[in-house]
Amino acid sequence: MLTKILTAGLMLVSTAALATPENPIIRKTNYAGYTMPQYGYSVVCDIFADRVVVERTFGRSEGESAGFSETRNVSLLGEYAATIAKAAAEPEETWTTPCDGPSDDLTAFRTLENGTLESVVLESSGGCGVDGRKRTGPATHVLKALAMSLCPAL
Repeated sequence: MLTKILTAGLMLVSTAALATPENPIIRKTNYAGYTMPQYGYSVVCDIFADRVVVERTFGRSEGESAGFSETRNVSLLGEYAATIAKAAAEPEETWTTPCDGPSDDLTAFRTLENGTLESVVLESSGGCGVDGRKRTGPATHVLKALAMSLCPAL
């Protein structure tokens, strides 16, 4: 397996607990939206401290879909828990989005001191009845760059 070592170059002090091995640190998803079943697709990329798991599915009809799952070993470096905490406090823009279009979402996860898993939406294209959202700031930019480096584009 290919092992990549990524350096985020962060000089932050960690104040939040890390996501557990069962929960990803970052999840990037991409869905086709409303299309004919044979054109449907989904990509889910979960980034953990020690691995990246990518699941791709093509087609949406039973018996007429295919896909694969890939796991790559990685070693995340830097204080990503602190970076997620900083991103959670950054400003967020929202806008109205069209219905039934493709969707792209980027979410970071952190475990709070009380043990609760919190999701921090970094970016979401929205959908039917759900506004698009995007955080802006340096911590969000670092996490987005990490996801763009490790998760494939379709």
